[in-house]
Amino acid sequence: MSNKHIRQKVREVVKHLRDVQYRAYEEREEWVERNYQDIARARQEIGWVSNMRKMLQDARERSVNKKPMGMTKGARRSLDWIEIPKGQLFYSHLKNEIYKYDRGVFECYVAISPSPGLIPDAPWRFYKHHHLKVPHEDIVQA
Repeated sequence: MSNKHIRQKVREVVKHLRDVQYRAYEEREEWVERNYQDIARARQEIGWVSNMRKMLQDARERSVNKKPMGMTKGARRSLDWIEIPKGQLFYSHLKNEIYKYDRGVFECYVAISPSPGLIPDAPWRFYKHHHLKVPHEDIVQA
């Protein structure tokens, strides 16, 4: 096949896909209506028409809200890559904190300050307890 025929075939397949996606909501409504009628007959429900209309209305609202929801929440997809640090200890000069990478999380050890609220004057002494924290942007490997 030549490149021209391949491109033409791809265009036809894409057009067919778009047509199917466009008609998907209508076909889904017909499918829901058909199946719900069968289920209602089997259960001998009395108010099945109002229940079916409510289900169809919910499906229409979901189809209308699908595009705005995609704009506000963004596209969902799988992760492309995961960045794992090569080192285990990191230091932040701005925050005077040591970060230890342990099993997928960063443990943050804060420098001891002379009194609460003051900037630590001895950044070589740190508290023994830690907090789980996202590391600061200026971290360097210690």
